[in-house]
Amino acid sequence: MNCQEYRQSLNQRLTDKVRRELSSFREEMQAKTPQEIYDTAYQIADCFSNADYSPQAAKVLMKSPNLLQDIYEE
Repeated sequence: MNCQEYRQSLNQRLTDKVRRELSSFREEMQAKTPQEIYDTAYQIADCFSNADYSPQAAKVLMKSPNLLQDIYEE
């Protein structure tokens, strides 16, 4: 396996992992009440308030007009 094939393989495995986790997350959310869903979203946002980003990383994140949407799209 050459370097390009290895890279593609790793990226495909990562994509598959994210899809499995998203599917599991979606199933969990569909079983929750609206209040539980809100609380989960709040926990996600709270992760950012407790993070210790480098100044460079923080500046890049601050440039986003809609950070959560950018993270979702990424």
